[in-house]
Amino acid sequence: MEYPFELPNPTGLRSDLNEELELSSNFLNDVSDIEIFPNPVNDRLSLSYKPGVACQVQLFNLNGERLHVSEFIGSASILRESIQNQNTALHKGQILIVKVVAEDGQIRTAKLLF
Repeated sequence: MEYPFELPNPTGLRSDLNEELELSSNFLNDVSDIEIFPNPVNDRLSLSYKPGVACQVQLFNLNGERLHVSEFIGSASILRESIQNQNTALHKGQILIVKVVAEDGQIRTAKLLF
């Protein structure tokens, strides 16, 4: 629809900056096919991707310390106790960041409540 006047930019940003922000927000929305569930996590974190594609999964606390790293092909489950067995105390309600990188270039990060 055309208007006889120029509409104000609701964001107050230049349009070229607006386009850059849209691209950034798409990255943050993470459109990968890698599935990470459930959230919140009870005893088991499940991960899945395309059958036959190798992936690496890493879990970090909010201080950036890596608590767990493993690899899987297609799908996997990580037991809560296996993370705790790696000299890490997980507390109920703790937030962890999971990062999954697939060999075909797909990357997914998510914030999980354990």
